[in-house]
Amino acid sequence: MLIGPALEPGVSGWRQFARLVADAPKEPLGLLGLAAFDYLMTGPLRCAASFGHALRDAAGAFEGNLSRVRAPTLVVRGAGDTIASGTWTRRVAGLVADGRAKEIPGAAHAAHYGAPDAMAALIEKFTVGEPGRFTGGEAG
Repeated sequence: MLIGPALEPGVSGWRQFARLVADAPKEPLGLLGLAAFDYLMTGPLRCAASFGHALRDAAGAFEGNLSRVRAPTLVVRGAGDTIASGTWTRRVAGLVADGRAKEIPGAAHAAHYGAPDAMAALIEKFTVGEPGRFTGGEAG
């Protein structure tokens, strides 16, 4: 499962950062507090270095790595996500061998945090409720 695959190849770092800033007001306050704490504890230099590494990965091998995924994969984004576009999310689902793209209405980038019940329902349907998917906790 991939939730809000964030770094879209071909999109500049500044644009990616602007998407993050635009998403922040859409997220639950509790998540913003956790994120702020994490960023403060990590420090700006380490955050910048990690972001740079992620951008290089997105520009390089990321799509090739996705094309090697053979497991059924659910790719989810919140319908209000400004970071992971619907186009990119569908592309990610298309790159894996057996991918499905889904959106959660009313959720932003951190759909798992902002809409946990809707996320759980999607996971359950994907893993149990669809023919040919996992059943009873075992691969089928």
